[in-house]
Amino acid sequence: MLWTLMQNTKLFNLANRQLESTINPVLTPQMFGTTIRLTNDGSIDIKQIYKTAVIGGWFDSNKNKILGYQISRMYQPVKESLSPGESFDIDVTAHLIPIPTGQAKNLEAGMNIYGIVLVYRRSADMKPFVKFLPFIAESLPGKDVKTEKANFAMPLFPSYGSSEAGPSDKIYSRWVEDARAELLTLYKEKVAPVEIQ
Repeated sequence: MLWTLMQNTKLFNLANRQLESTINPVLTPQMFGTTIRLTNDGSIDIKQIYKTAVIGGWFDSNKNKILGYQISRMYQPVKESLSPGESFDIDVTAHLIPIPTGQAKNLEAGMNIYGIVLVYRRSADMKPFVKFLPFIAESLPGKDVKTEKANFAMPLFPSYGSSEAGPSDKIYSRWVEDARAELLTLYKEKVAPVEIQ
């Protein structure tokens, strides 16, 4: 009887793992000020969340192009495990890297844009997934320049209640879309081809 119960438990666990290996994890970002909150909105555990790269670029709003950029590669653990419904925060000011301004003539006509690249795994089969988190981070007037930290950030991804989803100004919306597209192109050309460790 005990042996049958143990075998049934093993079969149930195996079937459960097989089912979970067909479900993609859902890691949802939301930005509050200079904090990105990531929530496991799926039904399965997420494991081994690592930061693999940070991209920083200077976006010229007159030319609609990134004129200077810097990429920092790493393989740093961020969170070991995230159960369904759990969340954790990333302070974007701790992930900013120096950006060369490239061929920029007018530094007032642009913004610093960044992207954090996270790799995480589905617990059932440890298959890797990638989450790219693009955002703007700037220092507004009145900041203590010695701290070298941004005091304004805005997501370049959909985030409930953020200013990214706000103004209906067509010029502003176009600018945000162009900045996001430029950063995504840089990610695809310079970071995405790198094999996940």
